[in-house]
Order: sequence, then C-alpha cells, then structure tokens
Amino acid sequence: MNILIQENEKNNRNKQDSLDFNRRRKHFDFVGIRRCLFFACEILVIVFLAYLAVIGFGIKTQNLGESMSPTIGSNDYVLVNRFIYKVISPKAGDIVVFDPRDSHSSLSVKRVVGVPGDTVLIKDGMLYINKKLYSDNKKMPSIDSGGLAENKIKLGKDEYFLLGDNRNNSEDSRFESIGNVSKDSIKGKVWFDISGGHFGVPD
Repeated sequence: MNILIQENEKNNRNKQDSLDFNRRRKHFDFVGIRRCLFFACEILVIVFLAYLAVIGFGIKTQNLGESMSPTIGSNDYVLVNRFIYKVISPKAGDIVVFDPRDSHSSLSVKRVVGVPGDTVLIKDGMLYINKKLYSDNKKMPSIDSGGLAENKIKLGKDEYFLLGDNRNNSEDSRFESIGNVSKDSIKGKVWFDISGGHFGVPD
C-alpha cells in the first residue's frame, strides 16, 4: 500500500512539473516571438533610414570641365543633397547641380550668386548684386565677359543666376544657352567632393 501511495505521489509530482514546464515554455515562446518582432521592426527602420540617406545624400554626379576650378576639379565626383531644396530655397553661395536648358546636356555644377528678386550686373570685370559688389569667399579674377549681365538682369520669381568659380572659363547664366535657372531645374546642393584631389566639403 505504501509503495502504491508513493508511486501515485511521484506521478502527481511529475504531472505538476510537466504542467509547470509547459507554462514556462509557453511564456518563453511568447517573449521570444515578441523579441523577434521588435528586432525585425528595428531592422526595417534601419534599412528604411539607410535607403533615405542613400537616395538623399548619396547620389553622385560628375563635374565636367574646369568651370568650377579650383573649388571642384574637372571630372570630380560630388555627392548631392536632393532633399534640401524641397524644404528651403537655394541661397547665394550654394554650389548646386542643375539641368541645363539643352536637354541633351548632362547635369551641370555651378554656384548661386543671385536669388529671386536680385538685380545682377557685371561691369568692368566685377559682379554686382543689388548694386553692391559681390563678396566671394575667395579672390576671383576680373571677369572678361559679362555676357547677358552686361546689362542689368532682374531675377523673377524662382529664378537664379549661376556662375562657375572659374569665371573666365565657364558656360553659365551669362550665356543664352543657360540664362536664368529656375528652381525646378536645380536638382540639389553639392555637399561633398569624393575625388582624391579635392576630397572634402567644397567652400
């Protein structure tokens, strides 16, 4: 009889242990599934942010020619921020990538010197914005040809006047082929030169 009672007690303990184990296993599975879901969500968020960073700041284009020398060299590759001008407007001094009027031309890199509402004039080799001598952050040589800007140009709404830093070797807003550039034609702001000779943020 004692043996039978002991056997029953042993069986009951085994059943309880089994029930407890099942409860623990179910709880563990729930926590594990939740952790897996959180981990998957984190991965998705990281991938999405990386995607936005790549398409927003990782787009590169090539500067063809010497028009932006010495700031950006010929054939240098630059990274372009395509999102910034959806939030704010280009300002004087920005180096931008734009689509020239000639649909067969590749994207071009130039510097903004005049913004909507400005009056642009090139006289005696000097650039004037709103009748004031334009102050560059680096010394520029005298401009040989004022082109269209030899007469005052009043920029309209969403119009920008662009020049190359190498002003005597640049096809820019002074010429009919480019002219005043609309905001819609500006594709983004140059924020980094990834080429060896000029590696870094261009001034």
